[in-house]
Amino acid sequence: RGGGGGGGGGGKGKESSSSDVTQILKTPLTIFHRIIQILGILCETGEIQDHACRVLQPLSRLVAKYPSLRGVILEAICTLVSTLGMSFMIYAPVISGIVNKCRDVKDRSLLRRYRSIVSSLLRHIQERRKENLALSGCHVVGQ
Repeated sequence: RGGGGGGGGGGKGKESSSSDVTQILKTPLTIFHRIIQILGILCETGEIQDHACRVLQPLSRLVAKYPSLRGVILEAICTLVSTLGMSFMIYAPVISGIVNKCRDVKDRSLLRRYRSIVSSLLRHIQERRKENLALSGCHVVGQ
């Protein structure tokens, strides 16, 4: 009896799952907006660092589907990139894809902020590479 009940529950779970997706699609944008703001706050604390890929994937889908959310998504991305620091490079292709979809965002300062954060990180990476090469005794051609 327990096995049969579990199987029946699994079927109901699938029905519930598709119903959940339908409900999510009907979710007002104001709720998505607030959720993304909260994600940005979590990014600031650094608590979300280990879950960056789980955060980026839904943001990528939302930015494509809801242009009105692009500003708040870009804010969250900037915060996440700042928090990730050097680890940002692992996610750079995904993040760049999201940011490219945000090029039409009304608040252009968000795009400038993102570019500034990324260029600062890239400069830091280049400086560390030079230091590592210098410590290893290698000479960098063209410098």
